[in-house]
Amino acid sequence: KHYFSPDLKGLLLEFMTSPDNEVAEAAADACLKFYPEHLRSDDFIKSGNGYIKKIAVEATGLLPSLESIETLIDAMHDSDIYNESVSALSHIIIKNTELFNETIRRFTAEKDPITKFGLAEVLSYRIEYLLVKLRYDNSPELRKLIIDILARGNITNTITFLNENSDQKLEEMVCGILMEFIAHRVDITREFSLYLNERILAKLNLTKLEPQKGEPRQEVVRIGLLWLFLAIALLFFPAAYAIKYYDTFTHAGITGAIKNFFYLFNYFFAFYGISLNSIYLLLLLFSFIGSRRQLKNWTIKNIKFLFKPGILPSISIIAPAYGEEATIIQSVNSLLNLNYPDYEVIVVNDGSTDSTLRTLIDYFNLERADIHVINKLRTGAIRGLYTNKYLPNLLVVDKVNGGKADSLNAGINMAAKDYFCGIDADSLLERDSLLKMTSPFLDTDTDIIATGGNIVPVNGCTVDKGHLTDIKIPSGFLPRLQTMEYIRSFISGRVGWATIRCLLIISGAFGLFKKSSVIAGGGYLTGKEKFQKDTVGEDMELVVRLIRHSRDRGEKGIVNYVFNANCWTEVPEDYSILRKQRDRWQRGLLDIMTFHIRMLFNPRYREVGLIAFPYFIIFEVIGPWIEAQGLIVFLIALALGLLNADIVLLLFIGTIFMGLAVSIISLYIMERGNNYFPKKDISILILYAFCENFGIRQFFSIQRLIGYINALRNKQGWGRMVRKGFQSKT
Repeated sequence: KHYFSPDLKGLLLEFMTSPDNEVAEAAADACLKFYPEHLRSDDFIKSGNGYIKKIAVEATGLLPSLESIETLIDAMHDSDIYNESVSALSHIIIKNTELFNETIRRFTAEKDPITKFGLAEVLSYRIEYLLVKLRYDNSPELRKLIIDILARGNITNTITFLNENSDQKLEEMVCGILMEFIAHRVDITREFSLYLNERILAKLNLTKLEPQKGEPRQEVVRIGLLWLFLAIALLFFPAAYAIKYYDTFTHAGITGAIKNFFYLFNYFFAFYGISLNSIYLLLLLFSFIGSRRQLKNWTIKNIKFLFKPGILPSISIIAPAYGEEATIIQSVNSLLNLNYPDYEVIVVNDGSTDSTLRTLIDYFNLERADIHVINKLRTGAIRGLYTNKYLPNLLVVDKVNGGKADSLNAGINMAAKDYFCGIDADSLLERDSLLKMTSPFLDTDTDIIATGGNIVPVNGCTVDKGHLTDIKIPSGFLPRLQTMEYIRSFISGRVGWATIRCLLIISGAFGLFKKSSVIAGGGYLTGKEKFQKDTVGEDMELVVRLIRHSRDRGEKGIVNYVFNANCWTEVPEDYSILRKQRDRWQRGLLDIMTFHIRMLFNPRYREVGLIAFPYFIIFEVIGPWIEAQGLIVFLIALALGLLNADIVLLLFIGTIFMGLAVSIISLYIMERGNNYFPKKDISILILYAFCENFGIRQFFSIQRLIGYINALRNKQGWGRMVRKGFQSKT
């Protein structure tokens, strides 16, 4: 490597001793990239700064030697860096047989219980090497070594090995060892019963158990909160009216009181609409400020500078795929041709029942590969890894079906980069999308733990070999409505929320996350991980949990949003599929709001707890019920002639006029500096923004109510979206 000055090393090492933690930690990050050999020192591994200790351990793991092994073994006695020490030592022994054997010798001779336990965990990550060795060395010494490692280490890799192994003779040998192991460790049988396949369990005389989906108490709390929110939504105004206008029942009678109720409820509904759209307009102001700053910072950056080593973080793009044979080749071609200095593409085939995997293997000439992986997150069994030596930045993972969140966790286990970008396999990124998404990292000293980008419907656009060649709005009615909805939602909502550091949602179709923060937080929420809970809103849940985890540890990590980093994705063109999508979105939102309810009005979580959470509870959780009541009361009042000009004017301003203004301004902000759509298409989108107020928004509100009811019924699952595929150039 070549550096700007030989004095840089000394300067960075000096800065690492700075009393200013931010300066010291930034210097440690730079040393890790450029001078890791100078971090293998007690001065840093025993530093008073926890972050620097972890960086020093990580650097030691990049230096395979006996000295590094000794250093990391000593570091295991520090509980603050125990996990990092185990991970670093595991990294050293993965590809170095000599150091692996030395670690075995140390483990066998070790008397100290902490060191013994740590070395067992390290060796458990390569347990498959020892299990395979049984084929030609079934000695008592090797069997005892395996049992000792299992007794003190992680058994996940043993379970994965057995589920994937096809050698019957080896299977019998391993099962024999496990029978000895289980005889002395009955407490571990539950984990085997949960995750081993039934054939292996029969040989071990164990019964298959199903993972528990969440704690019973947690489920009771979720349902209880949903009923509470529903009661507030339905009873708040009637109760307030009954208390304030109790005398009306006496003087005007029941009929007069009901008419007065309808009359006042329409004012209440108009006030609700004006309040909601006023918030949107305020967010648009923040969005305009934030997007203007982003655009200015982007235009002054030199692309050549961004491509210098170490300037931007490395990225692993993870694309879960289930039933994506229609679009998968175009999507992967798009991902392999992005304009970014250091990235890899990981496609995770989640047990597709169509030809998704075969399509990938045939098109990219993939071959099955033997790659060792340290599973930091528990996932469904991996059936195979596929690579092509001429495409070194492409990895295809084939696993049993476990859902999108489980696939993303599997991709994280495979990821070798600093950040990972989760996208949908039916989506296309613009060539500069990742550059635009990460370049704001250079504009702030605050740690960015996650960032999102725009999602734009690709329906109607022409795609050639994974690249957009002609951008047009969709021709269908539903996709056009969704195009305007997406523009309004992403521009007015998420850019604005991010500007005031209150963003809770990053779309699962295009989100960038700091890998170390996600692993520390437990990965995506699944029934297999530590929270033992599945959710259909895995993207929003992860963002909320990252914020919560960061604040709980006293850190200042932020969630960012980039208005001109675009991902183009296929949106539903069928009412049935659209209904399933909106049902899933609402169930996911409710699940997350109730799961993290302790953040509501909690000052520990600052803007998120005091601003964002109350907004989502009032307008996104309770709001659909208020809107439904408002529509019913409006229609009854209209039929009974109880509407006057003032009410109609307020309702028009609060629902149609202000909503149209939000849509038009959002479209302007998106087009500024991009110019995607011709003027004719923009005019059509504005027309749809006006027309959607008459029936369409009400349709979406009804779907949200259905989602709420399904959440109360504890409905699970996604509902499959059928892909038509991209419109190709002819």
